[in-house]
Amino acid sequence: MQQTEITDSNRLEFYKQVYRVLSMNKDELLDLNNISTDIVIFDSAGWYYEQHFPKQQIIKFENLQTCKNYKLTPDQFDHIFTDTKIPVTDLPNCILVLDHSDYLKYKNIQELRDTFTRLTTCIKPKEIIVRMSTINLTDSRFENRIQNLASINPINYTITKFNYNEDQLYLAMREKYDIN
Repeated sequence: MQQTEITDSNRLEFYKQVYRVLSMNKDELLDLNNISTDIVIFDSAGWYYEQHFPKQQIIKFENLQTCKNYKLTPDQFDHIFTDTKIPVTDLPNCILVLDHSDYLKYKNIQELRDTFTRLTTCIKPKEIIVRMSTINLTDSRFENRIQNLASINPINYTITKFNYNEDQLYLAMREKYDIN
């Protein structure tokens, strides 16, 4: 089987297939209207969110391969990352959003936990919001899946919202505060 090549004529269709948010209307996107701090959109077509939420302060992280493959222009991203390097940023109190991020696809539970730990180390958000497909997770038993998904929060973060259906997970996590 031959792999289809991305060309100028099919580029946008491929981009929409890989990044589901590009096919969503504003009312299907995560609602960012009530957030009053910086919002980091990580590998989730941040420029598309920026178009729909122009009053919000959105910082866009895009994968280097995404930028190359889909010929993103410099105004469509603020930071570039690779699978091995995420830029360390000083964005205290930001909200990190991963909405159907390609970066999370095909990872098992431990890899997701490691990914969230890595992201919190580099970006240091006060909150994380994740919406992702669970169709590609490797676990098979429903009970195990729920227990595993409920434990993917990184150290010093607690899960504040957990909404799961047969093929999608919405997860919100918040940084724990030191009360001493």
